[in-house]
Amino acid sequence: MLDSIGSIPVGAAQKYGDKTALICPERSLSFAELDTLTSRCANALVGLGVKPGDRVTLYSGNCWEWVVSYYGALKTGAVINPINVMLTPGEVEFVANDCGATIVIASREKALAIQGVKEKSEVRELIAFGDEALPAGILPFNELLAGSEDDFEIVDIDTDSLSTIGYTSGTTGHPKGACLSHRNILLNVAMTALMHQRSDRDTVVTALPCPHVYGNVVMSGAIQNGMTLVLHPAFEEATILQSIQDHGATMFEGVPTMYMFMLNHPELERYDLSSLRCCTVGGQTMPK
Repeated sequence: MLDSIGSIPVGAAQKYGDKTALICPERSLSFAELDTLTSRCANALVGLGVKPGDRVTLYSGNCWEWVVSYYGALKTGAVINPINVMLTPGEVEFVANDCGATIVIASREKALAIQGVKEKSEVRELIAFGDEALPAGILPFNELLAGSEDDFEIVDIDTDSLSTIGYTSGTTGHPKGACLSHRNILLNVAMTALMHQRSDRDTVVTALPCPHVYGNVVMSGAIQNGMTLVLHPAFEEATILQSIQDHGATMFEGVPTMYMFMLNHPELERYDLSSLRCCTVGGQTMPK
């Protein structure tokens, strides 16, 4: 087993190189490119003063930048705080304060919505995805990547040390930060991969949100095992069915509601889904 989550793209790049690792609507990345970009992200964060143990909040929907930021932060030894994209600005401020975040990385629209977070928390820097102009006080993610080195040496990380603070839904009050070690995540990824027989012969289509534990394990399970991850920003049944057909997906991963929408799609029969060998489900039990 690897020592830390940040080592996942490093090992995958060494084994799978130029094979396609990630396909998103805006960009595709090979395993080698993914490792390089995560190293650039790590170097940029260290340049901003991020140290092992610092909390980095990640606030965005599914995109290639999310994946790069996740592994980039973890390469530095920081603790990642991936949060639900549906949280309100006030809830984000609570989470950032509660976990002691020093950096927030977000999609452009989310960054604009929480511009005041630095005045209301310990957050030192707010970073936004995209190429559009940003107001003063928000750093452009792409420029940080472009100005950083390709190589990064991962610090020694205790496998049992804190890696992730994931917040609960807060149904009975404020959300609570659930603390997970590197070992917790790595074992979950490894056991799920074994159970589903994931390998570099697989292509997985999913729209599960990466900040959620299920979507997160799907993401790391794909990258660690040399799969091609076709990551959608949102679920829409016709788009997903077409994606399975176009990419010859061997796996689809989702929650029961997604399967119900796809099974009830009026043109389901016109899609060729014969490439699928395994579909996984989480969140609740699946009706017959």
